Amino acid sequence: MYRFFALAWDSTDTQSAALAGQLAVRLQRASRQWECALRANGVVTFHAESRPNRHEAYKLANGAGVVFGTLFRSDDTRFPSSTLVLSDADSARIGDTGGRYLLDHYWGRYVAILHDRASDRVRVLRDPSGALPCFATTYRGVTVFFSDVEDCRSLGLSFSINWRYITACSAFLGLRVGATALTEVTEIMQGEAATVGRHGIDVVQLWNPLEIASTQRQEDPRAAMAEAEHTIKACTRAWGSAHDSVMVSLSGGLDSSIILRCLTSELPRAHITAYNHAFAGGYDEKKFARLAATGVPCTLRERNIDLQTVRLERVLSASRSAKPHFVLMDLLHADFEHQLARETGATAVLTGSGGDHVFLQNGARYAVADFLQTHGFRPRLLRVAREAAMVTRHSAWHQLRHGLAAARAPREWRPLASKFLNHFVAADVLRDFVRHPEFARPRVLESLDNIPPGKAHHIEQALTPFPFYWTHPEADSPDRVAPLFSQPVVEMALRLPTWVLIHGGVDRAIERGAFAREAPQQIVQRREKGCFDNVVRELIETNIDFVRELLLDGALVKERILDRAKLEAFLCGPRGGARTEYNELYVTRICTEAWLRNWQALERRTAA
Repeated sequence: MYRFFALAWDSTDTQSAALAGQLAVRLQRASRQWECALRANGVVTFHAESRPNRHEAYKLANGAGVVFGTLFRSDDTRFPSSTLVLSDADSARIGDTGGRYLLDHYWGRYVAILHDRASDRVRVLRDPSGALPCFATTYRGVTVFFSDVEDCRSLGLSFSINWRYITACSAFLGLRVGATALTEVTEIMQGEAATVGRHGIDVVQLWNPLEIASTQRQEDPRAAMAEAEHTIKACTRAWGSAHDSVMVSLSGGLDSSIILRCLTSELPRAHITAYNHAFAGGYDEKKFARLAATGVPCTLRERNIDLQTVRLERVLSASRSAKPHFVLMDLLHADFEHQLARETGATAVLTGSGGDHVFLQNGARYAVADFLQTHGFRPRLLRVAREAAMVTRHSAWHQLRHGLAAARAPREWRPLASKFLNHFVAADVLRDFVRHPEFARPRVLESLDNIPPGKAHHIEQALTPFPFYWTHPEADSPDRVAPLFSQPVVEMALRLPTWVLIHGGVDRAIERGAFAREAPQQIVQRREKGCFDNVVRELIETNIDFVRELLLDGALVKERILDRAKLEAFLCGPRGGARTEYNELYVTRICTEAWLRNWQALERRTAA
């Protein structure tokens, strides 16, 4: 998979310069795949496993920097990235604005390394989608930026576990902050720019979703639907145009059906293979996937998964990362997806992930409060309350009462997701987190002035990066692409107030309305989602001995983050009516414990 690596240092410090040179030599000796993309006073950068049209190094003129990843012009999404060359004029504008011009006139998934020749200042900018990882650490005066932590390990850099982060992510499922689970590593978040100085790095939020949401509101539902259709089609076309053969993960839901329809209509010459997973004994969405694939030029592959053959022990061989993440979905699907990619020659797999986040599933509960804070008491308020009631199935008076209370309440950030999937967290850990949640507050939401509560939650949801790397990567791993998380789509959606997103009393109404003429009506009008609970239950039960061994005497219990008595009562006792407990183990506990075991095993080997 594609990776980048950059070293930055104080150009007047001869010792740092010498060390950076040694690290660069060591990196290239570790792998012949590394190619130098920029070398200047105070900075040297590399990338590996580049692919034409897919992952490249776009060099700015006059040594002003390099952009790693995939880049499109905002005013032209018809062509693949291979046709894009940064002109001298655009290179100068990107450098002169410290990257702002790049944010305003380009999009994609990228990390830009900018070098000011006059001052030798180095700035690193991560694009607003966050699709390409970007982490940083400091080693004896040299700042290292990288996408894959294993590349730091290959240079002999050592890291320690950040237990504060582990505790917070155990209590709060939605943790997305600049800290990571490794004490010495920080993450550059979406739209942030990190400037390297003599005493570390200074991070600013260069792309401001709060400003987009508050100053560029679009309140006309029909115009919003037209813009949504155009933007989603353009972004899907741009991503697909870099590939002759692609796969589509077709769940049968609204989002994946939209992506399939966009690909087949916008790229008629591409070879498209859709695939759908079904599980023995339940969770069979084949009828919806078949409906979505009807009448479009694609091949549909159906796969039945026997959960009795899935062994969770494989999580212990996952690639190391800077923080725990949800790896079990890869465990279920990745081998099949890699094999299908080889059979079809596909170089990318596109997914509908992002629709729930970007178009704010279940956002109706905020509509009245947001409207009141934005417009006050207007006649339209009653219609907003009625539409919210249609979505939530609570009365309009209930919506008005709770909306008025929320609009009058002090504006403060609260970790809403800390209420979910926390059965096994130690009571004192959860209590302390809820009392002092600021560690978990996203940097982009530091100021909530004039931002309605629903829009703040919307921003938090929309900034959910889609995983770039596979849990078990292979030399021919296809690219993973989620078009709905593209910067133009996110910005378009952020301009839509929560009451517009439920226009007509329909959840995610703008996305549904945008494709009402193209996607099958049964899917556009569908409200329920496929239930995964029985699948999770069977997967855990099939591997219950491994789960007991992993968790009961694991690091999370030893550090008293998880309550061993609760775990033991569940894992060793009757589990008849349980549901959320299985989901909690599946989504977070197994993955976090496996991550800890992988890193602690490395620490023991290093110490020996």
